Formats: sequence, C-alpha cells, structure tokens
Amino acid sequence: KPALTSIAMDLRRVWNVLFCWVFGYGHFPARSLLWAAGIWAFSFWLYGQTYATGQMAPNSAVVLTSEDWMIAVNAGCPVAVHPLYVAAKDSGCKMPLTLWEGSASYKDYETFSAGLYALDLFLPLDSLAQQEAWAPSKDRGNWGWWGFYLRFVIQLSGWIIAAVGAAVVTGLVGKRDE
Repeated sequence: KPALTSIAMDLRRVWNVLFCWVFGYGHFPARSLLWAAGIWAFSFWLYGQTYATGQMAPNSAVVLTSEDWMIAVNAGCPVAVHPLYVAAKDSGCKMPLTLWEGSASYKDYETFSAGLYALDLFLPLDSLAQQEAWAPSKDRGNWGWWGFYLRFVIQLSGWIIAAVGAAVVTGLVGKRDE
C-alpha cells in the first residue's frame, strides 16, 4: 500500500504542475489556447514532414488493396525492418506513397493536408476526414514511427485540454470568488 500511495502522490504532483502550466490553476484559462496552438503547430510540422518523406499511407482498405497501391509497394522502398532497407535507401529507392502519387487512383483520393490532419487529431469533437483517409506508416522510417506513436499523445492532450478548458471556462474548476 505505501508504494501505491507514493505513486498516487507523484501522479497528483504531475497533474498539479500540468494544471498550473496549461490553465494557470483556472486563473488564466486562455493559456490553454496557447498550448492548443503549440500542439497544433508541432503536429502540423510533424505530419508535414512525415508526408514529405513519403511515410504517410492511405488509410482505406479499398486503396490499400488496389492494383495501383500494390504496384507502388512492390516497386518502392522496403519497410525499415527489412534487411535490405538501408541498401535500398542508399541507392535512392522511392517510398510507395511517392510512387502512388503518380497513379490514377491517387488523383481521386482525399488530398492530404498536414494542417487539417493535425487539427483532426487534436480536436476531440468531430472528424475532418483526414484521420480516416491517412495514417503515418510506422514501418517506413523515423518520421512515420514518431507520427504513429505521437498521434495518441496528441489526441489525449486534445481531449484533456478541451475537457478541462471547458470546465475552467464554465467555472466548474478553477478560481473561486466567494
């Protein structure tokens, strides 16, 4: 039981520091807008780089099983864990996404927008269709790996900032003038 109490106290301290930084203990609720803008800007940059390096992939079963995509995958760079990955990258192979962009099916698919993708991840309320259409490919390189695993952190931060921000603005938590 003492170990659990210690963990609970540590978690409470972490939450307390985060609540101070993000919301100013309810005295500065607008600070959360700066955090939201910062997280969105970081996400915009991250997923823009991920797409630019060809490490995003269409997130549609129809596309992923299409002939155009299969040709691009077979002709493109192997996945990062493949033994020939380094040699293929050094020889200038192209990512499947880059090859697929020249196909007929790409022209009819949802256009990728790093800004909308970042907003779609961060906003917990409604879909902007980017997350359903695109996904970072964690097996194609470092940008894809980081993009794949950080999207959960970005989504969680969006939920927390939106929920606590709404509670602060409505007066459910924060400064009490009595």
